[in-house]
Amino acid sequence: MKKAILIIVNVCIILSIFAFVVTYSYVEHKNEYNNRVASFENMTAAMERITDNFFRENRAFAMSGLTT
Repeated sequence: MKKAILIIVNVCIILSIFAFVVTYSYVEHKNEYNNRVASFENMTAAMERITDNFFRENRAFAMSGLTT
């Protein structure tokens, strides 16, 4: 009887550790994914500003009559 209780307790401990590892892994994966999405959004916004500034400068340069 003691052996059966010990086995059941050990199985419960192993299952709880496994559940913790799976949950932790899922949360970390989700956080990493969200960080990558946020980084991509920031990079896209920065590239949009750079492109907008480039076109504004070219337009101003073309309108000033300095082009040949």
